[in-house]
Parts: sequence; structure tokens; C-alpha cells
Amino acid sequence: MMKRRRIQAVYLPAELCTDILSRLPPKTLLRFRCVCRTWLGVIESSDFEVMHLNLQKNNCCLLSAERRPRSEMQWSITCANTLEKISDIPSVRSSLKAEGYLNGLVLLGPDHLCEGPLILWNPSIRKHVIIPLPKTQSLSYDLSGSMVGIGYDATNNDYKVLALFHGVSLVYSLGKGCWKTLSRGAAFTARLVWREIKYIKDHMYYMVCCNDQYPASYPEDLRSEGWKLASFCVSNELFHLTALPPTNVKIKRPWMTGLSVLDDSITVLDFYKNYCWVWVMDKHSLNSDWVKRCSIDTRRFYNIVFYSLGKNGELFYVSKNKEIKSYGINTLKQRTIAKRAWTFIFLEDYVESLVLLKPRE
Repeated sequence: MMKRRRIQAVYLPAELCTDILSRLPPKTLLRFRCVCRTWLGVIESSDFEVMHLNLQKNNCCLLSAERRPRSEMQWSITCANTLEKISDIPSVRSSLKAEGYLNGLVLLGPDHLCEGPLILWNPSIRKHVIIPLPKTQSLSYDLSGSMVGIGYDATNNDYKVLALFHGVSLVYSLGKGCWKTLSRGAAFTARLVWREIKYIKDHMYYMVCCNDQYPASYPEDLRSEGWKLASFCVSNELFHLTALPPTNVKIKRPWMTGLSVLDDSITVLDFYKNYCWVWVMDKHSLNSDWVKRCSIDTRRFYNIVFYSLGKNGELFYVSKNKEIKSYGINTLKQRTIAKRAWTFIFLEDYVESLVLLKPRE
């Protein structure tokens, strides 16, 4: 008679178990919360959220939003290397557009803020938070000329939403759950703001017009000299202004200029006729000097619809045959991202995270 082998349970150190869990995708971790109370406490802790996010940043994904005729908006997560679809995600509210993205969170908002609240949404774990507009009668701002963006305060592990209006700026703290009116400063009392807000290393960047001779409306003959780059420090909530890169061609800012991030630095893309100039802010300069990274021949481009650069320095564009392609600034190679360019309205580098899994205290 054969003796049964006694199977001994293997107990892993808590540190090793946490390290293994932090390398798993969010979908798996959501199921593993049911294994035991210890794993539940680990996965829902704020320290594990940060640890998991830092490790997941090495996994390159693309987040896209596609609106097809007579159908709701469809969000998808795709592997950036193989372009294989990881998952399809139904939109939390199809009428909203993407206003910003950071650490797995997508900031959704209506065309005009007066039409409804903002929504902070994590597609990976299907969680969202509704951010109501501030109900303060003392604030008189033009909701039609607004701009919002999202940033991260690493000091307090808090996500903040910056809202810019004509003459008024507010910041929303996800941890505190309330809006705050910011102190006056030249960077946000500018009469004109333009395009989306880009976040990089505790700062949110956007373009403003600070020349007092321009009216509050958007004139067609607006000259580029009055436009500057504004930055907002998320941790101390202070503004700063700096000059945009120099140019010796007739680039009409801001209409022919886009902001992006390349090599962990804020990047300016200037488009003129058949060329695109890529300017990167020198991280080692005390005066925020600009370095011309390269110039790209854009005659192969049909339209630049995504002013964004991927982690590998890929510029997303629409080719002449109406396909979404990417051009690698470092590799000088192009590849096809999608066949139906006309249906895409959002495309951005994406990292899956556990942010919003547990309410912030």
C-alpha cells in the first residue's frame, strides 16, 4: 500500500507576497481581494497603490476612444508593442469627452462646464468619482471659455483638478473632496488660455496670452508674441510663467502649436507648412531654456489630430490614406495604429492602476 505524501503549506514572507501582488494587473488583483483579509488590506492600501503604479509604468499600453455612427463611445486598452487589444471598456457616460489623463485616470467633462459635472474615471477597475462644480455665487466666470486638467501631488498622495476660467482659477482636491479658489497671479488671470493641460513632475503646463492689448475674445489676427507657457505647481499651488521656444518662421501661436511630454520634459510642437519642430525644455537649465530636439517632414501626414508623444517618442498622426499612424522621433520609423482614423477622438499612452479603488481619506 502506497503511502500518501504529506503536502506541507509554503508560507511566503509578507514582503515577498506584496512584491508578487504588485506585479499583477488590476483585473487580477480585484479578484484576489477575496482570498483573505490580509490580501484585501494589502491591495486596498495607499502604499500598495503607489507601489503597483510605479511597476505598471513599464507596461506600455494605449487608451483610445472611438465613436462610431449610431453607437455609443467605445473605449479600448491596447498593448503598445503588439497593438493587440487587451479589453473593451464601456464609457461611464458617452456624452462626455476626455479633458486629461494621468496615472490610469481619465478626466471627463462636457463641452461646456455649465452642462454638467466633471468625472474622474479609472477604466481599468471601472471606478469613477463625480466632481460637482463649485456652487459659489461670489464667483463670476465665463463657463464657455474654460479649461481643466488633472495633476498629482506626490507629497500628499493626492490628485487635483485645475480649472481655468477668464480671470478665475480653482483647484479641486480629491483627498479633501472640495474646491479652492487660488490666489491671484499673472499666470492664471491671463485673458486667453489655449488647448489641454499637460502634467509632468508635479507641474501642470498650458499656454496663456498675457498681452493686455488683446481683447477677451479670440481675434483671428492674434500675434504670437503675447503667448507664454504657464506652469502650476500641484504641491504648493503656485503659478509660474516662462517664454515659449524661439521661432524664425511665421508660426501662428497658439493654433499651430501643441504641448506634449518627451523624455520626462515638457515639449512644444510647432507646425508650419511641411515641417514640425520639436522643442524640449532643458531639465538641467535654471532658466528653463529650450533645446531643439528635431524637425520632422510632415508631407506624409494628412492631419495632426493628437498633439501627443508616446513613451517611446512616437508622434501620433493621420496619414493620407486616413489611417492612424505613429512616427518615432528616436527610431525614425512609422507604424499603423488603427485603420479607421475618422472614428477616433482620443488616443494616449496608458498605464493600468488601482487609483480610486479605495476612497481617499
